[in-house]
Amino acid sequence: MPRPVRVTIYGLFPTVYSMCAPCCARDYLALCRPSHQVDQLGEYPEKLRRNQRLLELLAFRLGSIRGVRVEVVSADSLKGVLLAARYRLGLGPAVIVEGRVFKGRDLGYGKVVRYVEELVAEKVWGARATGP
Repeated sequence: MPRPVRVTIYGLFPTVYSMCAPCCARDYLALCRPSHQVDQLGEYPEKLRRNQRLLELLAFRLGSIRGVRVEVVSADSLKGVLLAARYRLGLGPAVIVEGRVFKGRDLGYGKVVRYVEELVAEKVWGARATGP
């Protein structure tokens, strides 16, 4: 069986997301939502909340694709620091798909999902994607 497509979701996440650790392996994929989360997220800047929502949607969508392995890495972790140095990420959100980095203006839901789906079709299922 071919190896799954590796996707790393990187960002500086609000600390409220670590509150779910005891009940969920990763709250992004399990969509664990404690009631206090909404109040606490309201205290964060709008840009951070927008970025957070994008990363949540990407993690949930990409995690549902058969043949994809998603890992979420916080920028303030040791692994996050190493990824930031290797790929020159900074503190902004990013998605790394098999070494290709989507960040800044290049980071868009549709663009990332299409790329991953095409890569899975080619790498995992052996089909060549057709179209523009």
